[in-house]
Amino acid sequence: MLHTPSPDDALVEALAFVYFFVAEHGDDHGLTPDERVRITETLARWTALGSHSAPGARIEQAMERALPQVKGTSDEATLTALHQHARVIRQRLASDDHRKAVLYDMASVSRADGVVTQGERELVTLVQRLLLAP
Repeated sequence: MLHTPSPDDALVEALAFVYFFVAEHGDDHGLTPDERVRITETLARWTALGSHSAPGARIEQAMERALPQVKGTSDEATLTALHQHARVIRQRLASDDHRKAVLYDMASVSRADGVVTQGERELVTLVQRLLLAP
């Protein structure tokens, strides 16, 4: 069995960012309630790997920090934040299997509202290049 490292706050925020990123920018309707629920559930699974007493609070705080960055003030600022968060994920999750799990989670967020758009697929592919590049 693959050992999964306990996520720290920076990793939880980075995960929240990439999940919000695909939900917010992958289609014309932005973040839906179903996608938000899926993001919360997905982050709960990651934080359950640690031994923190209040994972719900960690998740809410990470989401509160990540969402304004996703909405960003400009496309350039959002892409800069994406690269920074992808770097955190690469540093904290050294295994390609763990990084692939993040991509699987992004696809799951994309499916949460019942429709996976071409834009969502393209954003998952972009993040895949950032997380799995040599």
